[in-house]
Amino acid sequence: YQGEELGLEEAELAFEDLRDPYGIRFWPGFKGRDGCRTPMVWEKGADNAGFSIGRPWLPIPESHRARAVDIQNGEEKSVLAGYRAMLALRKRHAALVQGSIRFLDAEG
Repeated sequence: YQGEELGLEEAELAFEDLRDPYGIRFWPGFKGRDGCRTPMVWEKGADNAGFSIGRPWLPIPESHRARAVDIQNGEEKSVLAGYRAMLALRKRHAALVQGSIRFLDAEG
């Protein structure tokens, strides 16, 4: 999902904002994938949340602005900080980058 590293939840979009053909076709039973494809929120107070100077393909939910990158930067316990820590851990341990896997058979 776009924004997973910020802890964003799937956006609730109005039918008229949908772009995903499957969401349009099967609405309202299936709302499509657009709720997971909204623009990245870089700056809480910026136009289009700092994503673009142009009109984004999908709307930016107001609820996402509270988790913008500029809000989470420097917050030790933010979701973004957690992702950054995991990426740093991965870089320090080769096994997490190019490790191998061995499957074990289980009985029962």
